[in-house]
Amino acid sequence: MGRMVTVEEWAEIHGKTPAAVRRMIRKCVWKKAQNVLVDGKLTWLLDEDWLWPKATTSAKQASLLCEIRKLMPPVVYATSANGVVVCMVPCTGYTRTAVNVTAEEMNELWSVKPQQRAAAQGALQYGWQHPLADPRSYNEKGERLQNVYNRKK
Repeated sequence: MGRMVTVEEWAEIHGKTPAAVRRMIRKCVWKKAQNVLVDGKLTWLLDEDWLWPKATTSAKQASLLCEIRKLMPPVVYATSANGVVVCMVPCTGYTRTAVNVTAEEMNELWSVKPQQRAAAQGALQYGWQHPLADPRSYNEKGERLQNVYNRKK
C-alpha cells in the first residue's frame, strides 16, 4: 500500500481532474477511500497506487498477459510481505514457496533483470493484470516510472 494522498494530489499523479476523481469516489469505485477531517474540513484520501478503473475485454486482458509473459523469464522469485519466498511462473496462477533460499539468490541464478524483479513483486501484491506487474513500468534499476498508468501504447 502506498501513501495516502488527497484527491488533488491523486489526480495530478494519474493525469485526471479532481472533479472526475470525486465522481468515481461517489460511485464507490475505491471502497477504502477515507473521508477524514483535515484542518476542520472534510477531505478524501486515496492510496497513490490505486488505479483508475478500466473496462477491458477478456481478449484484451489475454493479449496483455501474453505481452508480459514474453518480457519475463520462465521463473521469477519474489518475497511476500511476511518474508516468504515465492516462486512464480509469470502470468499464470502457478506459485510455490521456496525454502532455505532468498529471492535475490534465485533471481540471480535465473538472470532476472531488476525491472523483472520489481514486476514480480507487483504481481505478487496486486496480480498479473495490474500495471505494476508489467516490467515496462520500471526503469533499468527496477524503480517505478512516473505515471505508468496513463502510458499510451
